[in-house]
Amino acid sequence: MFTVKKNPLMSNTIWDIEKNKPLCKFTKGIFHTDNKMIIDKLIALGFEVTSEYDNPDCGDKIDASTNKKQKSAVSKSIRSGK
Repeated sequence: MFTVKKNPLMSNTIWDIEKNKPLCKFTKGIFHTDNKMIIDKLIALGFEVTSEYDNPDCGDKIDASTNKKQKSAVSKSIRSGK
């Protein structure tokens, strides 16, 4: 399970231009998902993502800098609409 936090000044809905529909909707500033594709797109957009394994009290923060190539590819895909 992944948890994503958003900036308080941002919209609660993030739009997926590839599919022309909402990518995710935040509730009280937090979004939970198991979908790796959504997480990859949100990392590329600069969101703070944590991964919770079997123990929800022990979340591991995902470092977007370790995924620079993947982040760049997803970001280019999102911008180009492909």
